[in-house]
Amino acid sequence: GSHLYAIDPGKPGKTPELLTERFFSACSQDVSFDGKFMLFSAQKNQDDPWQIWEMSLENRKITQITSGDENSIDPSYLPGGRLVFSRTIENDSLKSGHTLFTCNTDGTGLKRITFNPHSYFASSVLKDGRVITIGRQVFPQESTPSIMVLRPDGTKSELFYKINDEMELFSRGRETSDGKIIFIESDKNT
Repeated sequence: GSHLYAIDPGKPGKTPELLTERFFSACSQDVSFDGKFMLFSAQKNQDDPWQIWEMSLENRKITQITSGDENSIDPSYLPGGRLVFSRTIENDSLKSGHTLFTCNTDGTGLKRITFNPHSYFASSVLKDGRVITIGRQVFPQESTPSIMVLRPDGTKSELFYKINDEMELFSRGRETSDGKIIFIESDKNT
């Protein structure tokens, strides 16, 4: 039941504009580098799988990018007209987890970029083009989530930040204009 809204910071008393009224639920927005488009995850109807959509911020036209029976979430724009997102996968050894995929903004050229026994979610893209994501080992045993960085083709995956077992990560990492990474971490007990 979540939705995306737009506000005009220059008009503080103006009512926020509901952007996703045609959806049961929507979240995980990412605005394009030029500020003209927005990716988001949404369910058209309550029992539908989550899919990736793109909205023109000029005319509010919405286009579906992904389709299928798997949940596709957490989209982010990559340089060169592509995007990265997490998709639920099922197999015999890992059971269920999220794997990173890339595709063109029209949904073509789908490519899986992670193959290890980890679950990846809450991805965004750094100014140098690398993907920053929350990764958690799920096989042979589950581990505490960590922030990882990798190239947009899935290579050169590296640990960026490791939390301790008493903490949880609650948001995507986002890069500031001066190169700092901001994210939300919280004590599990509070």
